[in-house]
Amino acid sequence: MIKNIKKIAMLFFVAATMITATSCGKDIEEDQVLGTWKFPSELGYSDLAGGKMEVKSDHTVKFYANSGSISFDWTLDNNHLICTLSRGSVNAQMDMEIKEITSSSMTIEGDYIVMGDNKGSVDGTLTKIE
Repeated sequence: MIKNIKKIAMLFFVAATMITATSCGKDIEEDQVLGTWKFPSELGYSDLAGGKMEVKSDHTVKFYANSGSISFDWTLDNNHLICTLSRGSVNAQMDMEIKEITSSSMTIEGDYIVMGDNKGSVDGTLTKIE
């Protein structure tokens, strides 16, 4: 009986360790998002379709869109890359949840919100080009 209890306790310990290791792996480090990323050609926010974003270590990000380029500030909160722009009366934000990231790609889900108006989604897999 005691051997069975020890076996069950060991199984619970192993399961708890696996769950802890899995949840710790979801934290994304800032250096993982640094670089230049190309958006897919199909994107809900069409101005960024095929465009790119350059995420810099000084916590600025520059978006190169069909209509030109624009700079935001960025923060990383767990798996959310949050890009904000506040100039005078203009407020814009992209809160991109990073679903998966490797050294060459980043899959995100999020929206581009300007003055409370949703301009479109930025869902897709970005390719690291620099």
